[in-house]
This record gives sequence, structure tokens and C-alpha cells, in this order.
Amino acid sequence: MDVSRILAGPHCTMILADLGADIVKVESPIGDETRRWGPPFLGDTAAYYFAANRNKRSVALDLKSDDGRREFHGLLSVADVLVQNFTEAVARQLYVDADSVQRANPRCIHVTLSGYGPSHPDRRGYDLMAQALGGLMSVTGEPGGRGLKVGVPIADLTAGTYAATAVIAAIYDRSASGRVARIEVSLIDSVTSLLANQAMNWLLCQSPPQALGNDHPSVTPYGVFRTATDDIVVAVASDAQFRSLCEVIGRTDVAANSRYVSNAERIRCRAADGDSELSFLAHPGRDLDRPPERSRHSLRRGADGPRGPGQRRYPHPGYRRSPGRGSNPPGARADPAERPLP
Repeated sequence: MDVSRILAGPHCTMILADLGADIVKVESPIGDETRRWGPPFLGDTAAYYFAANRNKRSVALDLKSDDGRREFHGLLSVADVLVQNFTEAVARQLYVDADSVQRANPRCIHVTLSGYGPSHPDRRGYDLMAQALGGLMSVTGEPGGRGLKVGVPIADLTAGTYAATAVIAAIYDRSASGRVARIEVSLIDSVTSLLANQAMNWLLCQSPPQALGNDHPSVTPYGVFRTATDDIVVAVASDAQFRSLCEVIGRTDVAANSRYVSNAERIRCRAADGDSELSFLAHPGRDLDRPPERSRHSLRRGADGPRGPGQRRYPHPGYRRSPGRGSNPPGARADPAERPLP
């Protein structure tokens, strides 16, 4: 059962639904808040809502009324899992807190998604706040600029994914041991876990995390580069790939330069120069995106390293959706993945 709203909880249950779970989404009579988060709208419902609520059944219940609670407990009596993201005080008022749920159904795994975890159970949390307080905004953006949030609600999405993973583990554990879990996942913990290599750079080596734009803190070249005709993305993860890149663009002299011969030297060079050491990628008059001696395909793939066009406003048309179950909401296009890019 899904009594959560907005994104983190619904994303969790959508993952479980995609894996085959029968999800019943319980909404208040006025519906999930994201139904009104538009434009754009599909009919009367915001497109945002559909991003986290596919493959679910839905029922409207007023959990503040006796009749609503009676119907809710009928559904709860046969549920394996309940997911909620209210503050602790509201959860108790609606009888969807862990104690109330497991009194009604002792085998029901209870999942709480919160902003800040059990130390702040009644503090509301939103994705932007979690990105800021969790440190993600401090490493996102241009050097010397203001911190920026990630372009999608990454705190909500990560917390929902972690919660879904925990539910699967809890169901397996219940089958094996009989234990019934109480799961709590917070937005801020989820964001902090994403600092990953940035966190280790500081914790182990006291190298302070910082915003580097599209560059990578630990490998280079890894970013967006302006050429004579277009922006290109270059991601080089090894010295061998760097040598191949230089060969493809006709700059073997750079690969042989002692300043660039290893990744560690290239990182030191970047720090000392204050800008990318790969300005040779964009020297005037050279069409690196369509060089006369090589096709675009050979530039992007011939150097045994990832390359690609700089920006697209929707996933590349070469990446089609994988087969899946489910249906489109009324009025939607049959296959939005086929929609041409603007």
C-alpha cells in the first residue's frame, strides 16, 4: 500500500510495481499534490504526477473519517508493505505510523520516507533543501559560482530507490526469519551517500570538494569542450584512452608532453593553470566535430573512449526504451520516446 505523496514514496512504490508488485495508491479525496503541479497538464492532471505513479491501482479515502479508516484497515489487513512519507505527528493522526500499522497487521513491513530521519521526525523536507544541506549543491555548478541544484529531484529519486531496495531485502528476510522490518530512509542521508568519491577525497586525503562545472575532480579530460562547429562531450578514464584521443584528433605531440602523460599530471596541470589543459580541442578553424579525415562516428568511438554531442534536450533517439509492461494514460502519445527532439 502506498499512502505517500509527491515523489520519494511514489517513486519507491513505482519501482516495486515495475518489478511486479500489486500497488494500491491511497490518495485523499483531493488527490496527490503533484496532480496539480503544472502546467503542463494531460487533461486535468499534471504530467509530473505520471512520472511516479505508473502501474498502480488507486483509491480515494479520507483517512480522517471513520468510514475512510475502516476501508483503509480492510486493505491494510492483507498488505505486505505500507509506504508513507508524512511527518511523525501527521502519521499518528492518520494511523499510518509504524506502531498503528503493525498493530493492525503484524506482518506488514512499514516504510517511512522523511526529510531528516528519526532525529527530526516532524521537520518537513524537500528535495532542494536536502541537496543543499546534504552537500550536493556545494559540488554542483561552475568554479567560484553559487551552488546549483541538480536538474532533477535527485534526493527524492535516490531515497525512493533506496527504499525500494530495502523493501525487497525486508520481504526476503521476513520469509527467511519471520522478522518484520521497520524501514526509514531520509532525503538528507540519501543525498549525502551520493557524495561518494567527493566525500572520500576529503575524508581520506583532506582534499576539499568543490564545484568544477562539467569537469571531474579525479580524472581529466572529462567535460564539455567547444569545437569549431559544436560542443562535444569527452570522457577519458585512462591514459591509454587519452593517447588514443590525441591520435584521433591529430595531436600526438600533446600525448607525448610530460605535462599530460599521466592522469595525475593532467590533474596537477589543470589545478596550476586554472583552466582546462585541453584547449587544443577547440583551436580556431579546426572542425573537430566533422574533421575531413574522419567521420563523426570515428571521432566519437574510434579513440576507445566515450564521446558524444554536447547537449540534447531529451534522451538520444538511438536509445530506445526497453520492453516493459504497462499502458499509457488516456490522451498520451503511444510512444513518447519516439518524439522528435526540439
